[in-house]
Amino acid sequence: MSISKQNLNKLVHRAFSFIFPVTAPHFQITRASVKLSSINQIPKRFVQTSLPSRTERSAQNSSNRKNVEDKVLNVSNQGNPGNASFSIEENQPPKSLATNRLILSYLPVSTTKADILKICNNSEDITKVVFQYKKNLRFSGMCEITFKTVSAANEYYNNTQKSHMLRTKIDYYTSYRLRNDTLNNAGIVIYSGKTVVVYGFPKESKPELVFSRFPDFEFISANSQPVLEYKYYTGLMKEGMKKFFLFSFSSEPEAQRFVRRYNQTEFHILGDITAKLEAWVLY
Repeated sequence: MSISKQNLNKLVHRAFSFIFPVTAPHFQITRASVKLSSINQIPKRFVQTSLPSRTERSAQNSSNRKNVEDKVLNVSNQGNPGNASFSIEENQPPKSLATNRLILSYLPVSTTKADILKICNNSEDITKVVFQYKKNLRFSGMCEITFKTVSAANEYYNNTQKSHMLRTKIDYYTSYRLRNDTLNNAGIVIYSGKTVVVYGFPKESKPELVFSRFPDFEFISANSQPVLEYKYYTGLMKEGMKKFFLFSFSSEPEAQRFVRRYNQTEFHILGDITAKLEAWVLY
């Protein structure tokens, strides 16, 4: 059974009229396509709107990301100590406390007491400087500074922000203090700026022998022990281990002169026995 083109057009027209209760557009069927004679009469809910352009989509995405970032940065889990609170703030100094002490961290290993003092407008405002050392007497990078007044401590902090120590972490403390328990427990007295650590001597070395090998330097009074062995190890020395000795000089310039002359140098201890020495000042 065949249906003529005219009857087929009528059937399509009736079906479209049943779906859309408005004046139905006229369809004309051809071999190539179906043409709408009145597209504007189709309800808007059945017409797909045009997609946004690439520029519009990019702007919308940027706006969405900005809104999400603002929400994340303003998160504050108050009342939940276990949860983190996120915020972005400028690098501002901490609120000053009623304390005259600062503790500096992450200082270079080559830091000297002179480096600490020169940042202060008036070095007389500093009453005490304590460097903290590791068990092997290497500088830990931490230093405690005590000032005469709280205002002097605050002023020092502000000065560090303008100096080469900008990346140094500085904290205010009221009770915590740096201690050198290793040296204290060993009963070793350190003459700040005058005591030099010398590392690299072979295990056969003795304090008397070491002392006799440096006649060109002026040590502390003969009534004291100018050279002491520092035993950082426990038990017997193993093969290949080197010894630490502490040299106490009569002045800071003399100690610094020794370091400049012998640090990272080969030194003949006795006969053919040589040692590569490392030397640094303790404060």
